[in-house]
Amino acid sequence: MQNRGALWIFTILLALACAYQLSFSLFTSRLEKKAHEVALQQADSTLAVPGNEQEDPEELRIEFENRYLRANSEQRVYPVLGYTYAECKEKEINLGLDLKGGMAVTLEVSIPELIVNLSENNQDPAFQTAIANARERQKSSDSDFITLFDEEYTKVPNHGPLSAIFYSPERKDMFNREGSDAEYIAALRNEAEAALNNTEKILRTRIDKFGVAQPSIQKQQFSGRIQVELPGVKDKERVRKVLQSTANLEFWETYENADVYPALEAANTLLKGGVDTTAIEKTEKSEFGRILESGYEIKGASDGVESGVIKFLDSKAAVDKTTWFNFDRVNFVTGSAEVDQANSDAQLNNLVEILKAYPLVKLKIGGYTDSTGNEASNMKLSQQRAEAVVGALVGKGISADRLEAEGYGSQNPVASNTTEEGRALNRRMALRVTDTGAEQVAEVPDSLKTDTTATDTLDTANQTPEEFAKENPLFAVLNPSLVQTGNGFNLAKGSVVGTARLADTAQVNRLLNRPEVIASMPNDLKLLWGAKPDVREMQSGESAAFINLFALKVPRGGKPKLDGSSIINASQDFDMKGDVEVIMQMDAEGAQTWKVMTGDNVGKAVAIVMDNLVYSAPIVQSEISGGRSSISLGNENLNKQIQEADDLANILKAGALPAPARIIDETIVGPSLGGENIKWGMISFAVALILVLLYMILYYANAGWIADMALLVNLFVLIGSLASLQAALTLPGIAGIVLTMGMAVDANVLIYERIREELRSGKAIKSAVDLGFKGAYSAIIDSNVTTLITALILYIFGSGPIKGFATTLGLGILTSLFTALFLSRMIITWRLEKGKDLKVWNTWSEKIFVGANYDFMGKRKIFYMISGVLIGAGILSMVTIGFNWGVDFSGGRMYVVKFADDVKVDEVRNALEPNFVNADGVKSTSNVKTYGGSKQVKITTNFLVDETDGNSDAQVEAALNKGLSGLGNSYEIRESRKVDATISDDIKFSAITSVALALLFIFLYVAVRFKNWQFGVGALLSLLHDALALLGLYSILYKVMPFSMEIDEAFIAAILTVIGYSINDTVVVFDRIREYMQDHKRESNITVINKAINSTLGRTMNTSLTTLLVLFVIFLFGGVSIKGFIFALLIGILVGTYSSVFVASSFVVDLLKGKERKENI
Repeated sequence: MQNRGALWIFTILLALACAYQLSFSLFTSRLEKKAHEVALQQADSTLAVPGNEQEDPEELRIEFENRYLRANSEQRVYPVLGYTYAECKEKEINLGLDLKGGMAVTLEVSIPELIVNLSENNQDPAFQTAIANARERQKSSDSDFITLFDEEYTKVPNHGPLSAIFYSPERKDMFNREGSDAEYIAALRNEAEAALNNTEKILRTRIDKFGVAQPSIQKQQFSGRIQVELPGVKDKERVRKVLQSTANLEFWETYENADVYPALEAANTLLKGGVDTTAIEKTEKSEFGRILESGYEIKGASDGVESGVIKFLDSKAAVDKTTWFNFDRVNFVTGSAEVDQANSDAQLNNLVEILKAYPLVKLKIGGYTDSTGNEASNMKLSQQRAEAVVGALVGKGISADRLEAEGYGSQNPVASNTTEEGRALNRRMALRVTDTGAEQVAEVPDSLKTDTTATDTLDTANQTPEEFAKENPLFAVLNPSLVQTGNGFNLAKGSVVGTARLADTAQVNRLLNRPEVIASMPNDLKLLWGAKPDVREMQSGESAAFINLFALKVPRGGKPKLDGSSIINASQDFDMKGDVEVIMQMDAEGAQTWKVMTGDNVGKAVAIVMDNLVYSAPIVQSEISGGRSSISLGNENLNKQIQEADDLANILKAGALPAPARIIDETIVGPSLGGENIKWGMISFAVALILVLLYMILYYANAGWIADMALLVNLFVLIGSLASLQAALTLPGIAGIVLTMGMAVDANVLIYERIREELRSGKAIKSAVDLGFKGAYSAIIDSNVTTLITALILYIFGSGPIKGFATTLGLGILTSLFTALFLSRMIITWRLEKGKDLKVWNTWSEKIFVGANYDFMGKRKIFYMISGVLIGAGILSMVTIGFNWGVDFSGGRMYVVKFADDVKVDEVRNALEPNFVNADGVKSTSNVKTYGGSKQVKITTNFLVDETDGNSDAQVEAALNKGLSGLGNSYEIRESRKVDATISDDIKFSAITSVALALLFIFLYVAVRFKNWQFGVGALLSLLHDALALLGLYSILYKVMPFSMEIDEAFIAAILTVIGYSINDTVVVFDRIREYMQDHKRESNITVINKAINSTLGRTMNTSLTTLLVLFVIFLFGGVSIKGFIFALLIGILVGTYSSVFVASSFVVDLLKGKERKENI
């Protein structure tokens, strides 16, 4: 072998380079281990602080860990070379989100909104028609939006020049006043490209401040979308806000509630009788709200203890022993008298504030039980619980002489004790007023903020919810902004004109956007929702989110007097009350405008709006000079509010996005699932490696040891190469490494089988080795090139984990070629030169497949029949049963949920379906399947998949949690994914394109390489056979298999891998056929092809067995998330092996009939 010295030097240098590249992970892991320990301590300390009990421990740990790593990013951790942690982190091998947990999103810049913004929302009819038509066409077209807009605008009759739409003196650098429509379209394309680039820069700035140790952001080369990966992140709402916020900040003057209420009342009357109220969410029990003289806001149910006590005191009724009010939110630890503080404090705190407001009132707390057990025990428990409530109130500052406790056992039941529901109602706490005292709450002044009373604000006592909704279509979903005083209800002061459930906002929007309602409203009125919902506890024990509706005054020209372009700095701070706020500093011009604006609105509210949501609407006390303004975020949860304020300040400093960026693909993997994937991925890797190493030794004797050494070097170089390329190692990537192990053996098998043939023909060992390597080169190169084609196509059209699989597979092919053709040869040559023996068989394997003489081609019609039945059954199933489409192709949301106890699929489905109903009453589909065990399910749904507003994600998750919580089985959402309908169409197109291109390129390569189109067609038909067989089996089996068999991106990767593997097998057979045709020119095609297939049986079986062996290991140990993917590979390899032996060659025989040389076929 020539140039062995250079090859040894190259191999040693390559190994050293890989060792160097992998060493970075060793040194970063030391600091990360310390960061983990510090973060655990800090998280425990934070949770020990009163008020932080509800914080997520895992989220806190991740936050503190990231904070520690950022603070120590410049610490030198690499000895001798002195690299810092940040430098080492940039060089180490990356782990995909499926291995470390986190969040990955794909964002799409909204070009339609960019164009509308560039036109300054021009209302030209031709322009509006073109925009609307282009939006509609975009749903089913592959053309970009600007092309569609150009085509649609041209179609509109009597349209004017685009210069009339877009030109303005402020945009003279962007648009030529005298430019043609074609020039304007070109300018729009330039602006769209600039918007994408600016969006990437702004998002990068925001993410750099996000607090993630190793974020990733990249612009997709072909689609113009932006991919973001945030490892370790759990707070998806925070990510959505930071990434999707356009940060369009505006300052608006406002209307007074009293000025707008008549218009809302008129709209309510106008809509009466003309609205379908069946879609309006009904609430059986309304809410009660009251603002006390202290300013404290009481919230509770209309028939709860707060409402009962206050209304009783307001009525000035005489004290009596029969008027009791039941607690509805005070709970105890099961079977004890220990108050459940987490679930009881809200109502106890309300009661404390009421007692402070009525300082002379005295109460008796009564405890009750059901009839279970003996009465003595019940009396004792009820007395202890009553005393526990008194103790809790005393502990909160109420004098003990104002309270007394008494237990009544099972006396005075309020429901039957024969049912569990009845017994639950009887286990209760209640109170009654024993002394009213002389003082009452002072009348609430109108200047206080909006009262939160819901349906209590209107008289509904004699109406059912349905009747009320029919009579008051608007006010059934939008509660007018009223405040309760001693004389009844008055309109609240301020700019808030109403409050609605978050789930009802879409219905309110539909009502307010009806043409007749818009016509009845003032022309300069703009209604916007608040940015932050207020979550309240309902009487039923459930929580509901409510949000305020603000009334803004639109100045002449339609634009606010001041916007975010004047903001030069922003930071988190605290106001004088200790509430968290964001301080904004304006430039000189903005400061002057702000001074005039505040001076004109003293005593009125000025709304601070960002992205069409009102963040704050403070009352102006006096003219503000200096250009300083602020957004108040409150102090409900200090840590969370500080984090939110930091995010908002960073968003404002990074600047506004040129156009909205919408998340169209979102994947979230929990850290526990990531850890599990690493564990099982490594187990599958280790087991498969050991089995392959053992198999090679058992079959090929000491030559197997050499193949094993080459395989180990191959894996080392492959992983080092992945690290040097900064490629992300994913779970499918680990599968790719393990699959590479099986396929890497193929090159050695080809060489060893050739050497065995030469030894059987009487050649000496050195000559046999030379001829074996020489004879195997062609087959090795051809088979690996065709597989490399599929890997490249997967890399170009795949995304996320699939791209990781393609990277691993492609690199694995290259490293396998190097180790098999060069490293193995050098070791064998060195061994022979040292006079050592080389054995390529053991006694039991020496004669296997020797002398095989099967008439494969004579039986080809039987194989045609078998394949015809298999494919025919598959096609029938595809037509009648169809496929289990994943969200990649159908669009929608997917959740993997793990429960504490076993759960039935039907129970989960029945719990979810009533909640997956949109505002129009349309039920959405939900599919629930067992996923990796009886405690885990996979849920897919298309609920609100077409909604593009920012609240749809929260609404779906609220509906999901509401349904799951009703099962009474604690659960964890371990993984989730959302795929927008628009990107699902793109994924379908990419999938079809990738499969078609793979088939085309392989056909061309085989046809050219073998100088015979019949070989190319035979290979192509064989691959189509494999793809159809795999699709058919997936359709037939997906309903009966105990794991997920979805048609998704991973399945397409499996098809392409099977195509690559199958063509690998087929090319090896074809290569031998070509060789035999040259050496046996006097024999018939059937005879030659039979001989070629029989001579390659050893290689075919060994390669197939090792590949199937490692795939089976991955299937058993590789984790539930890739079981469907590996199963597709398993049956694909089986079908591919069958087709390469029995189908591809059969096609070639029949296609070569016209070229028969001796015998009739």
